[in-house]
Amino acid sequence: MIRLTKDSETFTGVKFVIAALDKNKDAFPHKKNLYVKDGVMTGTDGKRLHQFNENELFPDARPWERSTFENGYYEVVKNNKSEVIIEKIDLDYDYPDYEDAGIFWELQEAKKIIQPAENPDTFYSSIVRVMDETVSVKHVYINDCLCLDEFTAWIAENSAEKPLILTNGSKRAAIMPYRIQ
Repeated sequence: MIRLTKDSETFTGVKFVIAALDKNKDAFPHKKNLYVKDGVMTGTDGKRLHQFNENELFPDARPWERSTFENGYYEVVKNNKSEVIIEKIDLDYDYPDYEDAGIFWELQEAKKIIQPAENPDTFYSSIVRVMDETVSVKHVYINDCLCLDEFTAWIAENSAEKPLILTNGSKRAAIMPYRIQ
């Protein structure tokens, strides 16, 4: 079992990934558990994907010193404001290959919006105004990111077909848009 408190350097990164997990206990294993591969922790509910890259948090560390987490699945045992407890579990289940799916597309071809530190509430409306008029993203998904840190939004030219990307150093999120009826 791994216990993280607010004082831990990895605490906000792990909480960020947990925010994207499916809360339904009957969900597929990859939607209700954290997955770690080579220092990158991933969580998804199928509509959004959050990642925390521990390697970027400790860039000067030697490879064997970087990762607190072994490769594999982790179950969230406890998650509150001051403490997170996760436990490595054995699952014979292949995690979906998000890299081959092209979820994190080339950001240099995107419109960039930087979250205003003095008024983060305007960030969501700034994002939606730039997106294709036929789509939007759930406000709660943006808030799940902003409650932990400041982010930069990246919106593709064809935002109806590609996810909204939010980045902040060692954390990134891909949020799928939905069609407005």
